[in-house]
Amino acid sequence: MRNTKVKAMAEGAVAAALCTLLNIISMYVPVLSLFTTFLCGFPLMIVFCRWGAMVGFTSMVCSYAVTFIMTGNVLSPLLLMFLYALPTAMFGLMINKKQKFSNAVFVTALFVLIGFVTQLVILNGGGSGIEAQLSAMSEEMGSSIGSIFSQNPALENSDINRLISEAMTMTVNTLMLYLPAISIIFSAVLGYVISAFSVFLLKRLKIKNVPYVAFNRIKAPNGTIAVFILSFLLIHAYDNGGIIISAIKNLSVIATTTVAISGFSFVDYMLSRKINSGYIRAAIYAAVWFVGFMMISIIFELFI
Repeated sequence: MRNTKVKAMAEGAVAAALCTLLNIISMYVPVLSLFTTFLCGFPLMIVFCRWGAMVGFTSMVCSYAVTFIMTGNVLSPLLLMFLYALPTAMFGLMINKKQKFSNAVFVTALFVLIGFVTQLVILNGGGSGIEAQLSAMSEEMGSSIGSIFSQNPALENSDINRLISEAMTMTVNTLMLYLPAISIIFSAVLGYVISAFSVFLLKRLKIKNVPYVAFNRIKAPNGTIAVFILSFLLIHAYDNGGIIISAIKNLSVIATTTVAISGFSFVDYMLSRKINSGYIRAAIYAAVWFVGFMMISIIFELFI
């Protein structure tokens, strides 16, 4: 019993140290921040999975305290813990409680959504509001694009600036309209990614073999197509800009994304018959994305 407690305390301390290191890198090395913020919760996830809530939350609090002492920053480490580490840690806790994979994914996605909404509330509480901040960002981006076009003497600057301004305004309005759907879709996708990587990590470290639903086994729930068609017809029949229509538009986007993910899953399922290794398929998808990104960048540089 004593050896078990010592082992739990030791693993909790190591997880807290790793989480602290990743948090500090996120705060002071912007180039690596996206990578480290994603990883910062996984040491805690392992502790939650192996030793439960008491050791896990103790390790989390210790990590925050050490980060605060080393940086002198109160808010940033707290946000990193709450917004990024906690959702990943919750997956470990659900597995510790012997919950099904689907339930663990739901809880993980729920905490991602709570963290995302918290970020939006904090941004909105900054004084100017989310829409004003998006407008400021769009104006800055529009100015940059306008300066590129202004170098071409064949183009009328006034017309170009007007078109860019209208495009940026439309983009901000669209983002604000579909912000609920974007939040839910982002949370669901990231929740599944976190859960799938957690399963991979637990298996590779020989901690626990968690049964999970592979991506190529995901399918849209029955009735999703009907929801999409019905919402599409309602939007075009009663597009009066009211709250109900806005909600139906967001529902339509969620249904459309669900069908699209189901389609990508089917493509992966068909490819898995030829290529059994999921790692190779993931490398192919990453390569396709990278090549596409490079081609778009080259086209932008050559013609814009």
